[in-house]
Amino acid sequence: NEIELVIDDPVLWNSEQPYLYTLVLETEYEVITEYIGIREIHVENSVVYINGAQVKFRGVNRHDSDPVTGFTISVDQMKKDLELMKQHNINAIRTSHYPNDDYMYYLCDKYGLYLMCESNNESHALITDEDAIATLEKAAMTRQTASYERFKNTTSNLFWSIGNESSQGWTQRDGNYANGAFAHMVQYFKDRDDSRMLHYEGMSGGDKGSTAIDMISHMYYTPDSIIGYGTSKSQMPFLLNEYDHAMGNAVGNLSDYWDVIRKYDSMLGGFIWDWVDQSRK
Repeated sequence: NEIELVIDDPVLWNSEQPYLYTLVLETEYEVITEYIGIREIHVENSVVYINGAQVKFRGVNRHDSDPVTGFTISVDQMKKDLELMKQHNINAIRTSHYPNDDYMYYLCDKYGLYLMCESNNESHALITDEDAIATLEKAAMTRQTASYERFKNTTSNLFWSIGNESSQGWTQRDGNYANGAFAHMVQYFKDRDDSRMLHYEGMSGGDKGSTAIDMISHMYYTPDSIIGYGTSKSQMPFLLNEYDHAMGNAVGNLSDYWDVIRKYDSMLGGFIWDWVDQSRK
């Protein structure tokens, strides 16, 4: 069964004003409460807009990780992460390179942090064996399905990312992206959700031969090297999905990156690698 709800003149959700409506679903035996935000994202002339306003992503890559508790993260630890991000003007998270704890997504809705929801998919190797490709594709597709079903109603989720650093060996067959395993994953999301952008650095839109992905994405390009994307005529925004490697370093050239990002409308921003050193408190 389907139920259509209409809200006249809704309060729109964004990172600065993360307004959530309370939805109560009740049957004779069960009551479910959900918190839902209303927002719109679209791209026009390589510029990304949320609710009609241009946005730049001041993002970080985040893991569910703690130097003492490891991969076991409490609600208080998640809140501490997000509160520190808000205090330091961070407005976006990439869930590198797998889903985080489900409660973190609710907190992003509540606190107002934009999400790139990345699926658990990272193989690195150049894979050409057809049997290996078929096995990997089946496993990877299962993970895409799990990611979609878990987070399809998450307000803060603006991007689907189908994986990280999985090479191009099985993203294409016979030199053609359309025959690759990743093309099937891209189509999976496009068939189900045209309201969010698609990301995968390994088959980045436009300059790597595939227009299925909705943005050009690169890692660790220097500030000087991204200027060309800002001045190009591409109809896709440019994103640094990892940049300014911060593990043990001082991100000393951050201002150089942001001089370029602010100057060109097509520059979407980036996600610093990464939020915290996992081995240090």
